Amino acid sequence: MRKNVFFATLFFFGFGIASAFAVNKEGGMFSANARVDASSKYVFRGIERSDGLTVQPQLKLGLMGFALGAFTNIDLHDKNDMKFKPTEIHLSFGYGLKLLDMLGASAGLKYYLIPEIMDSNLKDPTELYASIFWDLIVQAGLNAYYDFRVAKAPLIVAELGYSHDLAGIIIAGLSVDGSIEAGLGLLDYNKNTWGVDKQGLSYIDVTLATPFKVAGVFKAGPQITYSRIMQDIAGEKNHIFGGVFAELDI
Repeated sequence: MRKNVFFATLFFFGFGIASAFAVNKEGGMFSANARVDASSKYVFRGIERSDGLTVQPQLKLGLMGFALGAFTNIDLHDKNDMKFKPTEIHLSFGYGLKLLDMLGASAGLKYYLIPEIMDSNLKDPTELYASIFWDLIVQAGLNAYYDFRVAKAPLIVAELGYSHDLAGIIIAGLSVDGSIEAGLGLLDYNKNTWGVDKQGLSYIDVTLATPFKVAGVFKAGPQITYSRIMQDIAGEKNHIFGGVFAELDI
């Protein structure tokens, strides 16, 4: 059964169904986004998932506020015997709407498929989520996730981003983008996810990128992230990793 789900997921991903997002910036009926990251390692919510070079394609499609989504991490190293194989696949389905000109909200379901545990009795994390976001001078988001299969507890993720255009200073199209993301584990989230019997901040990620943007629909450039783990999780440490990305948004 799990193998059938796995291959169906690859089929699903191959046709460009992507991570959940709301209506596009102009309020149109259709939106699409494709992005590829090449990174020195894969860290998700403060936890190192792959210690080596990885590539992370993701695609996004939305229609009339509804969205389907997919993301995968593919190792380019042999450390986990998963070279050129997807180590994780994230799928999502959601609906988003604009509440005001610069204010929006979305809700949906996220499913995390982990091929390494396909033949085991372990469960894949599955989350319900609700988000609210603001896009004015800075971009801010507040997301609530509830994993009802593994953690069985809520995680609150706050996001803050800012982009500064360097046109007229260095070169037209170049910008400096910064973002901060912080996760707060409530109730038994940290305990059931990482074995830490303590509520509170789980992680903080700080990312800096210098992308070159073209016509408002394409951007690419280097980025670097500092990920600080906020709980005493066995075997985990803080991480600095980076790479390059390219993104098309229409």
